[in-house]
Amino acid sequence: MNHRSESPPESRTLDDPATGYERTGDDVPARGRTPRRELEREHFNALFGECRRSGDWSAPETASVNAWFGEVSLDFTEAELPHDGVVEVDASAVFGQVTLTVPRGTDVELQGTTAIFGEVSRKQTGRTGNFLRKWVLGDAEPDDGWDGAYDDEEPMLLRVTGLSVFGSVTVNEV
Repeated sequence: MNHRSESPPESRTLDDPATGYERTGDDVPARGRTPRRELEREHFNALFGECRRSGDWSAPETASVNAWFGEVSLDFTEAELPHDGVVEVDASAVFGQVTLTVPRGTDVELQGTTAIFGEVSRKQTGRTGNFLRKWVLGDAEPDDGWDGAYDDEEPMLLRVTGLSVFGSVTVNEV
């Protein structure tokens, strides 16, 4: 005789593919957040338009980013990262622009990227402007609070692959 035990609905979680129940107890995601399991791969597309993600959001483990005659901008500076801190982005900019903004100290790997009459680049922005104003022009701006040291926690790793045809894929470190 086969016995099948079923847990009561309140103990089921999204980890059980047979259920559609929300997580309970310690597994409850932050308010307004999609549970991590559903964010393994996410698509960001702009066709003759723009797609932006910034602020407090859950970054996917893998992102497919496509800008065709448009602009896609993903800001990871305040994003909740996957448990291992690694985000992989496959970016495609055809007559468009993809901008990925990461915190200072992020490890960035631009691998397998191709630019045909376009650009794939990594840039550092933000604090350099204050340095130039203060030391070169003598115009001291208020301190931005950065002491030149990075946090003790592991830095984010952003792996970018993709293609740029008459467009640009840019990683800005701020």
